[in-house]
Amino acid sequence: MIMDEPADSVMVSEEIKKGLLYAALGFMFVLVNINLQFDTKSINIIPDFIGFILLYLSLGYLGNYAADKGYLKWIAMVLTVCTAALWIFGLVSDADIYPVRSGLSLVKAFFMFVYLGIIAQIAYDYQSVRADTLNMLRYVSAGVEVFLAVLSVFVSLFMAADGRVNPTGAMLVLFGGLVGLAAAVWTMFTLFGVRKEIAQM
Repeated sequence: MIMDEPADSVMVSEEIKKGLLYAALGFMFVLVNINLQFDTKSINIIPDFIGFILLYLSLGYLGNYAADKGYLKWIAMVLTVCTAALWIFGLVSDADIYPVRSGLSLVKAFFMFVYLGIIAQIAYDYQSVRADTLNMLRYVSAGVEVFLAVLSVFVSLFMAADGRVNPTGAMLVLFGGLVGLAAAVWTMFTLFGVRKEIAQM
């Protein structure tokens, strides 16, 4: 007599697929910025706070993988509120508050590091060929976030007396931005790839 696969194991698998879809979409919003320029204001049309809402929702579908990391939901909520406030602030003001953005970047780096660790573990358990890549990318993404956060705090050190950015500062910002963009795109496509692999099982 052949036993049917337990319904609860099928349900868990479907829940994880849904969680991974939310995760991939969430990281797309968090990692990639598309800015439109209106007069003196630059507006990100895929704001971070939407991504953090999706990541918050995704945690509810990851079952035991996220069960011992309930604090991630609280961090996701804090990041949602703060990034939404900064996005709205950017609509009404030209001022840039480096210390706040830098502080949020450090929190974001921690969140991404732990969260991507969860997804990497799922990838390993489902024997995804992208598991090692995803595990490596969590270190790269966290490192870039910390680098840019520290750099923004010391941005005044790179300003010349007449207010211009000196070449060294400009090169550091450009380098960090390019590495961050490459890591963001790579991470996003890796997440979609892991989700596709698991969805086909």
